[in-house]
Amino acid sequence: MSQPAKSSTACTTDCCAAPAPVAPPTAPLTGPQTLLRVAGMDCADEVELVNRALKPLSGVREVQVNLMAGTVAVAHTADVSPEALVAALGRNGLRATVANDGERPATTNQMQRGRIVSVAVSGAFTGLGLALQWLHVEPAALKLASFGVAIVAGGWFIAPKALGALRRRSLDMNVLMTVAVAGAMAIGEWSEGAAVVFLFALSELLEAFSVARARRAIQSLMELTPETALVKEGESLREVAVAEVTVGSVIAVKSGARVPLDGEVVAGGSAVNQAPITGESMPVEKKPGDGVFAGSINGEGSLDVRVTKPASDSTLARIIHLVSEAQSQKAPSQRFVDTFARYYTPAVFVVALLVWLVPPLLFAGAWAVWT
Repeated sequence: MSQPAKSSTACTTDCCAAPAPVAPPTAPLTGPQTLLRVAGMDCADEVELVNRALKPLSGVREVQVNLMAGTVAVAHTADVSPEALVAALGRNGLRATVANDGERPATTNQMQRGRIVSVAVSGAFTGLGLALQWLHVEPAALKLASFGVAIVAGGWFIAPKALGALRRRSLDMNVLMTVAVAGAMAIGEWSEGAAVVFLFALSELLEAFSVARARRAIQSLMELTPETALVKEGESLREVAVAEVTVGSVIAVKSGARVPLDGEVVAGGSAVNQAPITGESMPVEKKPGDGVFAGSINGEGSLDVRVTKPASDSTLARIIHLVSEAQSQKAPSQRFVDTFARYYTPAVFVVALLVWLVPPLLFAGAWAVWT
């Protein structure tokens, strides 16, 4: 496909050039498969958790996780039921449902409402408990009740993950946080336990917000292309779903319409706004032989375009795939931190147990002091 022509007012730097070719998206799964929608999948840690929960199952052949869509596609044998997949994720602290055909992803408000309420309640009751403590309000049970509500609310989404990690015989940050809060309650430091669980839940919420923002950006990109295209059949036009349009077909793009597929202009002429794809500030004149991108906006003229790529391999589809893939991967520094935490978390437990047990058992230390 020839490079799109640039108008005299368009910039000539690489920032306005068409995106460079990239590797095609992951190959689609084959055979029986189930699409699951997983709530609370907000970072690469959940991606690894999904893989650890599903890949060992007998009959599961392949697992593909889409972090941005919050979905998991599982290729499996016929004897594996969707309920078994949902149950496996549930045992690891993840809430999953079978995604129905045509179902739209849950909105940010729908997915995060419970977590927002949980963090808000935890913060409010932590503040209330601290106020009662600083003002020496009696009875003391009011203060403890406030901290107790704060701990339960803040740990509502943390405790299931900790239980899932324990079932896998793994010690992660959720387990460490749960044990720390339980220890604070055991020694009477309820205020510290409430503050810790609130701050941890708040950090988890902020991370979820960042992923939700990226999901909204992906959703806006997906909405750039129309769902149907006008395929020319002789002198007539037939409306066809973009996924069913074959390479080599000629489609008609009317004035003011969005281009549904990547292709090459074969007839007509118009100024096309490519800003959603290339970032160019000015529309670019298109004539026969010039390329157009799916998602760009046609101007006043009409164009006949020969399709050069299927919908799944368009420039816009590749951009969406790259963004989703980038969100699912970890930076080198994050991978180092994860490796460090894999050894650090168990080490903290061992040191804590030694500090608690060694002085009383070997040196006649007082249990009350070393606890």
